[in-house]
Amino acid sequence: MRLEFGRGLSTEGEPALWEIDDTGAIARWIDVGVPDIKQIRKAAGRSDEEIVIAYGEDRIEPWWKQHCADMRKVDKLSVAMLKDAEVVQMLPLMSRTMHLTVTVQDGVVWLSDSVHTAQVQMHWLLKRD
Repeated sequence: MRLEFGRGLSTEGEPALWEIDDTGAIARWIDVGVPDIKQIRKAAGRSDEEIVIAYGEDRIEPWWKQHCADMRKVDKLSVAMLKDAEVVQMLPLMSRTMHLTVTVQDGVVWLSDSVHTAQVQMHWLLKRD
């Protein structure tokens, strides 16, 4: 398996990240932001699992209220949110040519480069096993 950046950060209908298995099949599709339900269903149909990492607290609540019933019907979908304060912690790590080390354990994500480190807690709105 390999984790790769997709074009989803700049191109709608593509993942931000995806995990590809050795056969080329999409094992995990990861969207970032607040995608619409049509895009979520499409991603779930093309992958074994889909994860949405939502950010922008002012956008998440209305988005979740509008789409949560439909999202709960997507068996492969998990949805996590990042709080604004946690996103701010990541800003020193952001650059055009980032080289990050990422560790995920028990829902906590540690991001680091050669100078900065940020710890981010995943707040699950919908978690599938």
